[in-house]
Amino acid sequence: MSEETSIYQFPRVYLEGAESRERATVRGGRLVVGAEGEYGLVTYEKALEEILPDLSQPIVARSFIVLVPWRREALLVEKGTRVTLVEARGLHVTHTAREGDRVDEDTVLAYALTGKGETRTVRARSRGVIAYVGWLGDSPQAHVYVIVPEDSVTRLEVEGESG
Repeated sequence: MSEETSIYQFPRVYLEGAESRERATVRGGRLVVGAEGEYGLVTYEKALEEILPDLSQPIVARSFIVLVPWRREALLVEKGTRVTLVEARGLHVTHTAREGDRVDEDTVLAYALTGKGETRTVRARSRGVIAYVGWLGDSPQAHVYVIVPEDSVTRLEVEGESG
């Protein structure tokens, strides 16, 4: 399948102060991706440990930007922001919400199949924007949704990025 017809585009994470060839900066409400900037591209799956090194303290440790290609926008979350963490764990997890989605307390984020064959509904538990969906493991499948209050996330237009 060609890149133009892919049914899924992966989000990318830029961390403040991270070393990377691909860099990003915020200029006038826009994310500018290129070779320079204060944010460096990091592996998406490993970003959670930098963003929230202690999951028992849901406060962002490093400012980060998530590029959401299917929306042609990016989400900026500043260091010190208090977030809500929601875990989805089961033999199989089916996601119904993703990065960039606005959610309310009762929004369904995922369905998780338990070892007893039951389906659990995972709800947001707070209002805000899903800034990141992290992976915690495979056996069972475990994911964590990072939900940021709407007034604590800055939506940026994307410049210099093909998606």
